[in-house]
Amino acid sequence: MLGALLMALCASLCWGVADVIAGVQTRRLSILSVLVVSQPVGLLASALWVAVSGSQHPSSDALIAAFGAGIAGAVGLGALWLAMAIGMFGLASPISATGVLIPLAYGIIRGEPLGTVALIGAVLAIGGLLVAVSAPSTAGSRPAGSAAAASGLAALAAICFGLLFTGIGVAARNSPAWALLAARSGAGVALAASLIVAHAGSRRQAGIPRQSLVALALVGALETGGSALYALAAHSGHLGLAAVAASLYPAVTVIIAALLLGERLSVTQQAGVLAIIAGVAMIGRGV
Repeated sequence: MLGALLMALCASLCWGVADVIAGVQTRRLSILSVLVVSQPVGLLASALWVAVSGSQHPSSDALIAAFGAGIAGAVGLGALWLAMAIGMFGLASPISATGVLIPLAYGIIRGEPLGTVALIGAVLAIGGLLVAVSAPSTAGSRPAGSAAAASGLAALAAICFGLLFTGIGVAARNSPAWALLAARSGAGVALAASLIVAHAGSRRQAGIPRQSLVALALVGALETGGSALYALAAHSGHLGLAAVAASLYPAVTVIIAALLLGERLSVTQQAGVLAIIAGVAMIGRGV
């Protein structure tokens, strides 16, 4: 299971970087513009993976689970990136990560073994994750009045991501490639529905600068790469532990925000980061 843990950690790295780029772009563009460019990249990449891998077609139940997870994931991404646009990266990201409790609880209910050391590590990692970004810095902060809306959007993202982790994790047991393709198809349907609603409301989307197009394409590639790594981790290892490790992406977001966006880590936040590292080490030792 150690290989699954490493893949899940790499997924968190991909997602953390993607979220920062997407969050910055959502401050410049509409959330729909960000999704329209980034998500088709993921659909194309997942289709290529299926074609190259030659994976066997999974059951219809697995595809339905992944498809529904993709819809939830698209809503979650939109909610998270919008929360980052109107609020603080250091507040939105950790709230969204609490969705890991959904697949962790699902795995335990299904009887997946979870050693004492790994369980303590998971709790420590999640706790450290929340502590690390519990006190956003004033540098580069957003208007205070948007904090409540940002928190609500991040909470919605947490629920959606929990459903995404669980759905893909279940479907990936048969075929990670097909699970990702089905999820991306679900996300595509959700995006198409959003475009129809926007068009019906006569909401024209402004043009997207070339630099933003490149950045958003990178977001799509990173986000899809992270999803693929998570699907592989769930396929070859423990669903609950893979979900916990993959949900450490806010640590990446905090570090990048501190370096590039001027958000400074307080002593409390630094302690939280150390708790995350210790928790991950315990998870690895306990699997």
